[in-house]
Amino acid sequence: MKEKVKEVKLDGLEFIADPDNLPDDIPLSLVAGYHMTFYVDWLDFWRQDEKALMRKFVSWETVKEVYHGTKTEYLLSHIHYPRVGIMVDTGHLMNTNWKIRSQWEGKMTISEAEAYRVRMSQSQEPTGN
Repeated sequence: MKEKVKEVKLDGLEFIADPDNLPDDIPLSLVAGYHMTFYVDWLDFWRQDEKALMRKFVSWETVKEVYHGTKTEYLLSHIHYPRVGIMVDTGHLMNTNWKIRSQWEGKMTISEAEAYRVRMSQSQEPTGN
């Protein structure tokens, strides 16, 4: 496996797996990244939106089973790499909008999503009162 990774000029492999149970046959030295598991809905968990989580999962026990914990810090506590970041997978974003017919329309979709994110983050900032 190491030879193949080197042959195709990769820094390593990105895993989609439970960080506590990575496959034994893959050397940790080849792990260059970890892709979070495809959670049913990570955004409500990330925001700690208790109302939405209870509506979807009914109990904290189920939340804990799905996300391997109840706090977002748990997810981040398993990241031990020199280059860490969170990104929005624009491919997934664009694939959910079947009205997109060109690269320009895809770019506009991403720009609109970013503008919405900025507006939402500004509306949640403390007012200082």
